[in-house]
Amino acid sequence: MPNFVGEDYQELAYLMGKDVCEKLGGQSNVIILRGIEAASSSQQRTAGFEQAIAEYDGITIVDSQSANYDQDTAAGKMANIIQSHSDIDAALCCNDLMACGAVNDLKENGKKVGGDDGILVAGLDGNLLALESIEASEIYGTLYDWCLLQGYISVVQAYDLIQGKEVPEETLTVGTVITADNVSDYIPHGKELAAWDMGSPIGEVSDYMKAFLDSGFEQNGMKR
Repeated sequence: MPNFVGEDYQELAYLMGKDVCEKLGGQSNVIILRGIEAASSSQQRTAGFEQAIAEYDGITIVDSQSANYDQDTAAGKMANIIQSHSDIDAALCCNDLMACGAVNDLKENGKKVGGDDGILVAGLDGNLLALESIEASEIYGTLYDWCLLQGYISVVQAYDLIQGKEVPEETLTVGTVITADNVSDYIPHGKELAAWDMGSPIGEVSDYMKAFLDSGFEQNGMKR
């Protein structure tokens, strides 16, 4: 294919990592839960977290382990990590499922999560589980990659190619960091998206989702 529609995984993880580092402020211990080792997405997301942390003096990565993008695996890895590092201040996870697993284990081990004095747990993807956890003041934040916008653009560009038109070689969406400050704007999107079945027609697209798509174009500096 002559074109690519997607995202820069490293840049998105960098944005989320930088937001967490700003929230931490000073001397802090951070752990990273990576995805599947061989997956380029995991390698790039991990690099983004590391890039952000490297910009802050006093913020140290005390452990980094693969949890295979899996919620239960993340819980088990977190249980092992806190045995050696009981004083962690944040956990940066390469997807939301691992962030949920980390939160569950921290709570089971009596650790406070979220708020002004709890461990900050962050994920990537902006799925409904993470959004509801942010709303419940557990997960600190996630990053939405505007996958809905990517799907729309992909169909438009595929149609243009069939018509013999030129399309950009690369179209990347920017990420939006979601925390307690703006999670209410994304909960309806998460609920509607979660109700869609993979491979099944969705029927009529709701007015809300159409408006959400329009806001995506605006946030990404694109024209529909």
